[in-house]
Amino acid sequence: MDAPATAHKPKGTVKRFAKAVVKHAATGFKKTPDDVFEMRQKECAKCEHNNGKTCNKCGCQIVGWPNKLAWDSESCPVGKW
Repeated sequence: MDAPATAHKPKGTVKRFAKAVVKHAATGFKKTPDDVFEMRQKECAKCEHNNGKTCNKCGCQIVGWPNKLAWDSESCPVGKW
């Protein structure tokens, strides 16, 4: 029996996420406005690093929670938003 395929997580994903949480907390957990969130979603949807659930560049979730697209303190690792 074959082992189940595992999703690729870029090295340092947990460390980057922990730093993002600290930054997000420092802003008082400020969220992006709805129009900014929607723009970020659209950019991620057409990005070559999107594997359907996470970003293959930084390892962060694109769908579901927690989702850094909604965090005002965050930016795209390849500069798309």
